[in-house]
Amino acid sequence: MPDLAREEKQSGYIARKLDARDWTHILNGFLQKPERGRASSASNLMVAGSVKYRGRQRLPFHGKVDMNLFFDVFWMSEDQERKAASRFLDRFLREMAPYGNGETYQNYPRRAQLDYRRRY
Repeated sequence: MPDLAREEKQSGYIARKLDARDWTHILNGFLQKPERGRASSASNLMVAGSVKYRGRQRLPFHGKVDMNLFFDVFWMSEDQERKAASRFLDRFLREMAPYGNGETYQNYPRRAQLDYRRRY
């Protein structure tokens, strides 16, 4: 990404193993990203070992989470590109909701995220 790119990011915790059909659905949805100068990325952070099974009070992960799946959208000019990128992120997160547990990693704050106190 260019140094001056703007970004929005949001994550969702996935609390179960995803199968090939789940990943196909996720990737197909991601490939619908906006084009023309905008970029997007999806990453996951697998949660394992003692991090996965310690209590909510001691770790940033909410316990019994299989992965933190997070999405970035980037744009260069503020108006139309930002709106298109944000619409894509919102749509994609709605499509991913059935895979998640409704919680979000708090290191990716986003003004548009509703119910953030419960989600974080």
